[in-house]
Amino acid sequence: MLLHNQLLHLPQRTPLLLLSRCKSTTTSNAFKKPNLRPSLPPPPAFAFDMDGVLIRGGKAVPGARRAIERLCGDNPQNREMPFIVLTNSGGESEASKAAKLSKQLGIEIKGDQFIVSHTPMQALAQTALRSKLVHVVGPDAVKDVAKGYGFEKVVTTREIRAWDKRMWPYPVLGGDHDYHRHDPSFNLTTDPISAILIMHDPPDWGLDIQIITDLLLSQNGHISTRRPLHHASLPADHPPFIPLYSSNADFLWSNDYAFPRFGQGGFVAALRGVWAPLMRDQPNGADRELPIAGQFGKPSAATYDFAKRVLARNSSNTKDAIGTVYMVGDNPASDIAGANRHGWTGILVETGVYKQGDVVVGDERPEVVVRDVEKAVEWVMRREGWM
Repeated sequence: MLLHNQLLHLPQRTPLLLLSRCKSTTTSNAFKKPNLRPSLPPPPAFAFDMDGVLIRGGKAVPGARRAIERLCGDNPQNREMPFIVLTNSGGESEASKAAKLSKQLGIEIKGDQFIVSHTPMQALAQTALRSKLVHVVGPDAVKDVAKGYGFEKVVTTREIRAWDKRMWPYPVLGGDHDYHRHDPSFNLTTDPISAILIMHDPPDWGLDIQIITDLLLSQNGHISTRRPLHHASLPADHPPFIPLYSSNADFLWSNDYAFPRFGQGGFVAALRGVWAPLMRDQPNGADRELPIAGQFGKPSAATYDFAKRVLARNSSNTKDAIGTVYMVGDNPASDIAGANRHGWTGILVETGVYKQGDVVVGDERPEVVVRDVEKAVEWVMRREGWM
């Protein structure tokens, strides 16, 4: 409940407003400004997954640009339809992701139209964690992302390993050079680590699994210590473990290879696989489960609630309210399940994880299955009477 309330009251320091129109990155002309008339019914709103929907293997999916053009006013109604990109990708800033996608699609998409898996972690930076030392997991770029969210003291896995290389006495993936950058904001000898944020699947799974388990088993986040494992030996008000937050539950994701690849959910599954035998003999059965304090990314409620507020905030800056929200995705377990659980309409495309003939059941069943994102937008326009 505390986290939910924090998400409801994000500061205005980082406003999340959508573009009022789209621009082609290959020409200097903007699309014609739509005719906004309050008497018209509210337009549908869209949330697009990225990998497997808009792009695949670093290239635009055929029809993706045309789909966005229709949302930007190039449609029979001459009206815009608000949209966001809601992806479980991450590891870099929203602005960086948006710039890359803009280049791939040939249409300008801004960072404030982007919600990556760790975007809602901004809420954690408005808690006591803001001024405490936090450990971020992922590529080196996530340190700057976390600082951009408001965390004042951030340490990466490679910085922890550089502090005492005996913690991981093996070559580091990508080279065994020293990743340590002098950061005067913290001192690992004296400063405890107060939380772990898995912002993206890391390059070196083994190294990060070792450091995360060391921190979870430490005394109050002091990395070189080992805590008593029995609750009876701890003060009554002492939390069992320092909090661990994860930003993406996707076990698989799709690129241009013939079959899906492991995602951050695969990394967390591997972490669970190591944690379970470590805690096998603990008297408290709950301790045997990996203690994830908060889950972000699709299909989590935190991410869908955050996305709803982004779309609603956009409606307050136009003459149109927002109608039905359509989630266009390629992954039934995250895109479609999340949409169904939170009152959106799920549209499944065949250009990513899902393949024609795959069986989907329960809350992973979409409203419709279409070939690609362009067909998804056309289906909505017909359903809403726009064509």
